[in-house]
Amino acid sequence: MKKLFVILIMLDFFFCSSLKEIQEISHSRNEETTLYPKKALDLKEQDTYYQDHQPTIQYQPNIYQKKEEKRQIIYESRIELQVKKIEETIQIIKKYTESYKGYIEVLENRKDENSSYLKIRIPVEHFFGLLDQLFLLGNVKKHSIFAEDVSKNLQDVESRIKTLKHLRNRLYELFQKATKVDEKAKILKEINRLTSEIEELEATQEYLKNKATYSTIELFLKTGESWEKPIFLTSPFLWIQNLNPLQRTIFNEPQGFFSKFFVKNTFYTLLNKIKVPETFFNNKENFIHKKEPYLLYSPLSVGIRLGVIPNEPYGTSEFWTKAIQEEFKKRNYELISEKKENNIKYLSFKINDGIRVYYYEIQIFTIDEEVAIIEIFYPNESAYNQMNSKIKNLL
Repeated sequence: MKKLFVILIMLDFFFCSSLKEIQEISHSRNEETTLYPKKALDLKEQDTYYQDHQPTIQYQPNIYQKKEEKRQIIYESRIELQVKKIEETIQIIKKYTESYKGYIEVLENRKDENSSYLKIRIPVEHFFGLLDQLFLLGNVKKHSIFAEDVSKNLQDVESRIKTLKHLRNRLYELFQKATKVDEKAKILKEINRLTSEIEELEATQEYLKNKATYSTIELFLKTGESWEKPIFLTSPFLWIQNLNPLQRTIFNEPQGFFSKFFVKNTFYTLLNKIKVPETFFNNKENFIHKKEPYLLYSPLSVGIRLGVIPNEPYGTSEFWTKAIQEEFKKRNYELISEKKENNIKYLSFKINDGIRVYYYEIQIFTIDEEVAIIEIFYPNESAYNQMNSKIKNLL
């Protein structure tokens, strides 16, 4: 009798539990189906019903959107300046430097040579402003500007430091858990190695940040030459200074690992796309290995060169065209043609060096972070008239 009573109690318990679960499932199903009408509706009623039962979706901002980072560019300049009085000029330079929140890192007076050397560190945003002031202090004999974008370098260094620190922290945890002396010695040795590497990378990071924050100007002051000579300010861009119709001067090898990589990549891409004009010989292999000055040349001795440089400081094709024109005007090159087609600027010059007359054409255009330059040499007027119209749309 007792056993029968226990069995009845257990059955009653399971029956109640099952009934409760069925009620919960039924209730949840009823909630789910409240979005749908229980009876057939006409079109107007359907529109009204579904508008009132639309689920609410909250707007979530795109928290993963990457912010545009400021480019880190190292600027350096070297200037040779002829002045009347060195001591007075140095005092003026000190005032200019302080007004631009910079400082003179090195100052050497060389009285035996009647000259002085200054190394100036200036905030990058005031770099070109101070240069403009320095140019007015005397006769500029030489001037060059070097620029390198180190943004990618800094990102790589920062990522490497983060990775190494994470690895070192894991080793610290293993060191605490290790029980054997030889295991602890090995882990400690690896920790010391990682610490040394991290310190070197942090030093590199600090150096690059400092160089990108404070630009460098090296200034050489001299006296003793005639002050009456006119000021001849050469182009501040070294590659433009070096342009020579008779020689190859652009070798696609800028300073800096990343600049060199991207320049080389762009150069070879253009090299494979260039169209060889009729009657021209493709001298690609010898040109790549610097054995010949021309990439393409014709029986009329017309030669074509291709070069790529970093677009630093950043400029459009119009900017670089103007810079080339200013330099060539000082060389007395006669501009005979200027035009633009398909984003390519064309400049043609007539040059008389006192011995012969020849022609020089430059085609220039920008590609992202690089500048591409096509140089064409014509040995005489006849070759220019015959071939100039045929050497278009090379790319």
